[in-house]
Amino acid sequence: MTPRAKKASEELTLLFSTLSVDEACKFMIHAMVEFQWAFGTKQSLLLLMALTGGIKRLPVERYARMPAFVIVRNTPKMDKPIVIRDVGPWDAYPTVTNKIEAVIEKLRSRGLLPADRRLFYYDSEGMLTEAVMEAGAFVTYRNVRAEEEEIA
Repeated sequence: MTPRAKKASEELTLLFSTLSVDEACKFMIHAMVEFQWAFGTKQSLLLLMALTGGIKRLPVERYARMPAFVIVRNTPKMDKPIVIRDVGPWDAYPTVTNKIEAVIEKLRSRGLLPADRRLFYYDSEGMLTEAVMEAGAFVTYRNVRAEEEEIA
C-alpha cells in the first residue's frame, strides 16, 4: 500500500469510528455508486465488511442505485409542491417512478418534503406527474393536468 493510500485508509477508519454501521454503509455506497469512487475500493469493501460483520449484512440494495434528479422548483415557504426532474441517464440510474419511495425519503431527510407538501416530478418521458401521498407515505401516481401546472 502506498503512503498516500495508507494515510487515506487511516483517515477513513477514523471517520468510520464516529459513524454508525448504517451511516458508514450509506457513505461508502454513495461514494462508490454516485461518484464512481475507485480509490481503495478493495480496502473500502474490506472495511465495510469488518464494520458490518460480513458481506451478507451489507445493506447495498437499500442505498445503491438512487435515481438521478434535480430540483426544478422549491418555494421557501413550502406552500406549493416541490417539483423535480428525472435526469437519468436511465441506463445507469433507475427512474424516479421506479424508486419513488427512495426519492421521497431523500427529500424528507433534507427537510424539503414535509408530510403535508405535495411532490410533482417530470418523469423520464417528460410528463408532469404527482406522487400522491397520504400521511406522508406514497400511495399512487397521478398525471398532472395542464391547468395544475401553473401551481407547480
